[in-house]
Amino acid sequence: MPIGDRLVKGFNLNLSRSDQLTLLVLIFIFLIVTAFRIVNQEKGIEVIIKRPSRININTAPLEELQSLPKIGPRLGQRIIEYRKMHGDFRYIEEITRVKGISGETLSRLAPLITVKDSE
Repeated sequence: MPIGDRLVKGFNLNLSRSDQLTLLVLIFIFLIVTAFRIVNQEKGIEVIIKRPSRININTAPLEELQSLPKIGPRLGQRIIEYRKMHGDFRYIEEITRVKGISGETLSRLAPLITVKDSE
């Protein structure tokens, strides 16, 4: 007995051979779409986990600086201008010398930024 017959007869349906095949194809499509969604969800989680842990404020471009909390286009540009005028930051606390970055902002940024190349 063909697989389509066994699958459909289990539900006690009186379907033509063509309808059985259509039903079987729809079931397979459903399974493939479901598997695809599960794989993509797992990849999404993986991407979040693999995100770099710290942004180097000495080398980050404006777009990357803006991904930090409390850093918009203006503050990001000020950080870049500070780097150009004073050279690299030697320690992360030095970022409070940039106009608009307070100690409170630093406390939010500290776990997300670095001044070293390999952190």
